Amino acid sequence: MNPHPQSGESPQALPPDPLVDSAVTHDQPSLDAGLTTEQSATASVPMLPTAPTATSAPVVRVEGLAETLHDVRHELALISHATKYEWVNKRLILFRNALIAMSILVVVIVAAVACYREAYRQTMTVAAFDVPESLAERGITGQVVAKAVFDELIIRRDLVTNLEAGELKGAWAENRADVAIPEAKFTLQSVFRYLRYMTGNEIAVDGEIILNGDNATMKVRVAGRPPTIVTGPMSDWQKLVGALANGVLEVTQPAVLAGYLGAQAKTPEDLRALSKHLIKMQNAAVRPRPAVMSVAYDAYGSALLRQGKTDEAQAAFAEAMALDNTNGVAVINAANLQSVRRNYVDAAVLYRQAQSMRLPGTVKARALLRRLAGAINSGDCPAAAQALSEAKASPDYRVSETASGEEAYYIVQCEFEEARAVALIERHATLHPDASRNINALGLIQGTRPERRYLDEAIAAFRKAIAAGVEDSLLY
Repeated sequence: MNPHPQSGESPQALPPDPLVDSAVTHDQPSLDAGLTTEQSATASVPMLPTAPTATSAPVVRVEGLAETLHDVRHELALISHATKYEWVNKRLILFRNALIAMSILVVVIVAAVACYREAYRQTMTVAAFDVPESLAERGITGQVVAKAVFDELIIRRDLVTNLEAGELKGAWAENRADVAIPEAKFTLQSVFRYLRYMTGNEIAVDGEIILNGDNATMKVRVAGRPPTIVTGPMSDWQKLVGALANGVLEVTQPAVLAGYLGAQAKTPEDLRALSKHLIKMQNAAVRPRPAVMSVAYDAYGSALLRQGKTDEAQAAFAEAMALDNTNGVAVINAANLQSVRRNYVDAAVLYRQAQSMRLPGTVKARALLRRLAGAINSGDCPAAAQALSEAKASPDYRVSETASGEEAYYIVQCEFEEARAVALIERHATLHPDASRNINALGLIQGTRPERRYLDEAIAAFRKAIAAGVEDSLLY
């Protein structure tokens, strides 16, 4: 093949080089025409012969290069921007990770504290009772019996809850147990119950009922203790269930039971039952703390006082204060007893002592008003003025029917201004016509004014009270 074509012939095109990008094509320039055939054959790249008289400049055609350069420039700008704020990004990531770790730590700590508190919170769990099928067919299932006992325990515990709400005495909560009925399904409470069981703070209560005709023998037991057994007809259902609840409290919370029995005592038999309970508490293998026994004796004294046994009540209050000299409830009750006995000086000492104890402000305000009444009754106007001043300075003092009545008595007895006292009490009597204390105070003040000139007004006030529905008017 002749490597030098004749003049006028077009050079043959070589096949495309696979190393060259398909997007770019090169028009090869003419090579040196002086190469021999042998030199041409030994060249590593085939050379295209061109006419010796014609040469052309290289032409390069690029497709899509502008778009590629734009994309590259954009990527470089992004990288530059990211590099510029890299330290900010790293610190934000570090802050995020620290926040997540802190949140997890807080959740773990809260869960651990909750589990610890629940594990050492004493709880009483009442399980379903075993009942005969004949009784279950009548609708009295084991779950129903458990709920009935649960309700009776809550009723008795209300006394404790009310006292705790007023912060009267922390000893009322001695061995206090929250009452619950277990659930069969898995819940968070079941986990807490298991923790309390492991720490010995879960008190399990169960029992059974045995029927003999219409008579029932009911048993309730606290784990590890002998059962309490009560018998009677099913018609006395409420009484039987209440006796079961008392049996549970006698084992678990004897002070609460003493408080309940004291509040419910109305007959000499009730007092004897409470006395026996106190003796049993004293002779127990593990005797309750003195603060708990103080609460029990205070409840006993209150029951005795309601039945008019003032000497025995005074001894019970003295025992309560001796067992725990911080028992403010016993001090208040002892002061009330001294007021009933008209020992106003002794009562004032006790009322003054109660002001420095852990008692609700409302209780302290009432104690000040009773001290005021005692000073008025004993004719000690300076002491009455001081008591009235302290009562008004108390943040819990309210212009109530009690306060207005005692203040009106003070105005009459110590300042001798009957008209001002009548105006004060009439204002409250008009606002609250059904308040017997206001009406009785108004009638007494009007009836005791000099020469009984206002006796008709006193009788009119009493009759107005009767018309308003007041049942304890002094006119009776």
